[in-house]
Order: sequence, then structure tokens, then C-alpha cells
Amino acid sequence: FPNAFTPNNDGISDYFNLVVKGNVEVTEFKIYSRWGKLVYDNQTPDTGWDGRQNDKDMPADVYIYTAVIRRASGVEEMKKGDITLIR
Repeated sequence: FPNAFTPNNDGISDYFNLVVKGNVEVTEFKIYSRWGKLVYDNQTPDTGWDGRQNDKDMPADVYIYTAVIRRASGVEEMKKGDITLIR
């Protein structure tokens, strides 16, 4: 999982998204502020989070993500981590 992104429309690291390989499905992907406010709920699964909520830029900060992935065997795993939004 990446640990930082820069949503400044330069075409490089403008989105934070999960990169999965093989027969794995992301069934849940959420991002929270450091105070626990939900800021992204997988609204754009193809591109990922653009650092905005309700069409407003979120401030540079550390955010927490949670994801549930399902393997081909049907086993689900919860992944958690943090991502730094750099402006």
C-alpha cells in the first residue's frame, strides 16, 4: 500500500487507491480523518480517493484507511493503515 499521495492534478500520485493483483476483490474501502470522520467510502473504485470530500479539498494531514479484501478462496481480510495527503 502506498503511504502518501499528492492530489495536485499533475498526473502523478493524484489519487490514493488500493492496487490488487491476482484474483482478489476489494469489498470495502474507507478513509477517515484522524478524528474518525468518514471522508471517503469507495465512491470511485476505479480511480480512488482524490483528496476531496463534498467537492472541497481536504487539508494536508494523515488519514486512516480500512479495507476488506476477499481472496479467491473466499477468505476475507481486514487491512488498516495510514496515508499522508500532501498539498
